[in-house]
Amino acid sequence: MDAAATNAESSAMASTPLKPYAHQTTAVYGAMLPQPQLRFLLADEPGTGKTIMAGLYIREMQRLGLITRAIIVCPANLATKWVDDFARLLGGGLKHLTSETIRQDAINTNDLWVVSLELAAVNPAVQDAIRPDKAGWDLVVFDEAHRLTPTAAGFHQVGRLLAKNTPRALLMTATPHRGKEWLFRHLLHLVDPEIYPDPGTDPNVELSALRPGPIHFLRRMKEDLVDYDGKTRLFKGRVAANHSVPLSNVEYGFYQAAIDMVDRYFPTAAQPLARMVYGKRAASSLYSLAETLRRRQSHMGEMNEAEAALIADKDDTGDDSAVDEAKVVHSASTSTRAERSAIKSLLDQIDAAIGAPDWQPSKWTRLVQDCFHAHGIMPGNTEQAVIFTEYADSAEWIAARLEADGYTAKMYSGRQSRAERDEVRREFMRGQFQIIVTTDAGNEGIDLQAAHVLVNYDIPWSLVRLEQRMGRIHRVGQHRDVYLYNLVATDTREGDTLMRLLDNFVTAANELRGQMFDSLSAVAEITGVDYDKWLTDLYGNDEVKKHAAIEAAKAIQTQELVRKAREVRETERKLASQVDAVAALTLLQRDLFARINPAIVEAYLDRLAAAGVITADRTAAGEGFRRIAMGDGQLPASLGGGDSVHVATSGDALRAASGSIDIGDTITLGPGEAGFTDLIESADTQLAEDVYQSGAAQDPSSLTSYDLYAFQSTMSESGGRRDSIWATLIKVDDGGNARPVRWETLANLVPTTKPGTGPHPARVDSAVQAAQQVADQTVLEHQKVRTDWFAQARKDLTNLPLTLTDSITDRPARLALEE
Repeated sequence: MDAAATNAESSAMASTPLKPYAHQTTAVYGAMLPQPQLRFLLADEPGTGKTIMAGLYIREMQRLGLITRAIIVCPANLATKWVDDFARLLGGGLKHLTSETIRQDAINTNDLWVVSLELAAVNPAVQDAIRPDKAGWDLVVFDEAHRLTPTAAGFHQVGRLLAKNTPRALLMTATPHRGKEWLFRHLLHLVDPEIYPDPGTDPNVELSALRPGPIHFLRRMKEDLVDYDGKTRLFKGRVAANHSVPLSNVEYGFYQAAIDMVDRYFPTAAQPLARMVYGKRAASSLYSLAETLRRRQSHMGEMNEAEAALIADKDDTGDDSAVDEAKVVHSASTSTRAERSAIKSLLDQIDAAIGAPDWQPSKWTRLVQDCFHAHGIMPGNTEQAVIFTEYADSAEWIAARLEADGYTAKMYSGRQSRAERDEVRREFMRGQFQIIVTTDAGNEGIDLQAAHVLVNYDIPWSLVRLEQRMGRIHRVGQHRDVYLYNLVATDTREGDTLMRLLDNFVTAANELRGQMFDSLSAVAEITGVDYDKWLTDLYGNDEVKKHAAIEAAKAIQTQELVRKAREVRETERKLASQVDAVAALTLLQRDLFARINPAIVEAYLDRLAAAGVITADRTAAGEGFRRIAMGDGQLPASLGGGDSVHVATSGDALRAASGSIDIGDTITLGPGEAGFTDLIESADTQLAEDVYQSGAAQDPSSLTSYDLYAFQSTMSESGGRRDSIWATLIKVDDGGNARPVRWETLANLVPTTKPGTGPHPARVDSAVQAAQQVADQTVLEHQKVRTDWFAQARKDLTNLPLTLTDSITDRPARLALEE
């Protein structure tokens, strides 16, 4: 079994519940694993499952013995998701590295870690502890790698520290370019500094468009992704609609009263931000406005803007609007006593209005009738939806209001602990409640494709955030067309302008079958849409800027957006690769053939139980599950370290049982899994004397007798820098014919009472010759793989120097020297 597990191919898929899609299979087994020293930028579009690809690559590299220690760097809100995905789909073993990990000097207690990019950037102790020269990483993975560009100095420093000094680097982002060649070149420099020079510090430098080769870069477009049949598209359609919602008389009165209060009590310099904060919150929900007014009443004048922003930022709530609000609520007042009195009066009126039994917000009918009921999302049924809002206050109020209307709903915001947020996300994906109401804490990297309806209850003033929101439900695994709704409050300072812009964007996106939703910000930038600046100017004191913003928004035309979107798409397509479904199917079939059958694993457990090494009792979980215990003591740490452990013998068994029983503490046994490896080592130790003695057994599947000979040797590669165990099993029949057979053949054998005889010298010679032939063939195959890889690498790199040196000022002089 030791030899069988070592020689099995792509076994990670056999021992986990994971069933990768065609594009994931080709990325991992076709593009990444063939490169022993991987330096790679995986840039598939949003929602394609890049986390799964990275995890599968890590597991296979571990199984092959090519890496031991690895670190994953990701945004803070994704760290626990990485841990969960590894536990759910890849056998676990990934731990969250925190400042406490470093204080306890525990970084060497585990080989696989995930750390938040934010923590690594701001905590010197963490940054020092994860230095490659100290931690000994074999691989670093960067999730959302577009954050590593020089425009974010702290994040960029972390990228350079880890990527440049770790043997293997995998960077992942759905937005590698965004029309900015300078930023793209910086990412490629982190991928491979020897091939892609540092583009320098000037973001306005003229750079020619670079298309990196396949050894460094892979990008696939959503519309090109198909299943193994080569026909079935993995991504469904997208349709968006805007709903204009005029404020009611009551809402408009409170909106205007809040704006008037700013003009009356805030210093002139603080007025634009205060108008924006009050106005946007009033347009979101009166409850949100009321909560901000309460905080203003309690904290006005307590600190300056910089101090308030710092405290809000340290809270790490995931609510980006919290910094702006903190500046406003702590700002000085021109008349503290009068303003507090005015706030109290306004709060009394708002509380009375929203507390009335017949209170109906203007957006509510649109939300329920046009967004929910239109898609069969009714109180108490199983249909689900996602609501986004900018404010945790609004999320809290919306969730409570939905519950009062008979829906099951929960909020997801930065105010909750990470553990609470993770549990809400898990419950939603398991279908345990209908509506998740989330702030932008859920807009990056979180999978919410259990729902096919998404509602923006209020509209962020960032197209990047709007883009990210829309990608949460349009992901691989979504089985229905996706519907996106924007509820736009008019009668506000920005309402008409915002509605006009969104109408143009949505009309253009629908004309392009939804493809523009993945590149809203890039299209806006090259079209000259200064989205957030225009909206901000509408709350400022400068009437000229207000007028200019309104006129600029009016000048934007749908067809111009369509034209620019096609340009962006064409640029992205030049970087993209096609998915070869036939090649993916070939890889999958090879895996199915080469993997160790779960029945073999079960037979192995039975044999160990018969030999007294373990007990392996079947459990109520059904076929494919056992409870094992060591016959002479505690289990290895990889199997829980206790007296017994519940195990599954295949990913198929886990998939079949996951919907009906709790399998949270179940450990998967299979090739490449640490628990299975330790179990084999323990058996080897206890049965060593028996293993190296000859013996007789019966093969019920064979009509004639035969001899089996096991051979083992060490194979050295890379000039002796890497040694691996090679083994083969040779069968010699009655006629003296010798041939290799799979190790799983041993599972056919059963004990016999017939005595065995010593090996015949001629048969031994035949077995030795056959084993030598297998060894020679293995060496040739390994040499061919290396030769083919270097030949392809040479081809891919042939044109790179010319491409990269096009804009060097002394190029003619250098060319003259070469002549």
